[in-house]
Amino acid sequence: MANDAVEFMNCLQVSDETDNLKDDQEKFVRQLFGCLDDDGNRQYRKALFTAPRGEGKTTMCAKIALYSLICLPDGQEIFCIGSDGCVTSILFNTMKKMVLNNSLLSSICDIVESQKRIYCKNRNSFISAFSNEANKQCGLNPSVLLFDEMEHFK
Repeated sequence: MANDAVEFMNCLQVSDETDNLKDDQEKFVRQLFGCLDDDGNRQYRKALFTAPRGEGKTTMCAKIALYSLICLPDGQEIFCIGSDGCVTSILFNTMKKMVLNNSLLSSICDIVESQKRIYCKNRNSFISAFSNEANKQCGLNPSVLLFDEMEHFK
């Protein structure tokens, strides 16, 4: 599962330039998705990745969200929460570019910019990006929850 996750994420590009996971990011992804318990479930249910500014944390967060949308079982509700509206927009636009730059993903995903959502048509799964400033805590049933710029959360 870890090799599949890394391979999938390395296929996701924001632009024409190569955008592979960095060594520390790859190690994190391998541990997150590759360590399984006896029942085949991921051993780690919570994880924290930190790195200095400009090291691609937002891009990695987008890649993990899209991997979860496409490769985890059907019915995923993936929530990506940015510390503010600007961070949330950057995160959503990064995911959107990755979808649009990949012919397979663009054929099976619907992007709804007004809701900052990406739906996977045939998997009954979605990614929703919103700001920590939004009051959306009620009624959520996340299967994957990702935070970007967590140090700025209140």
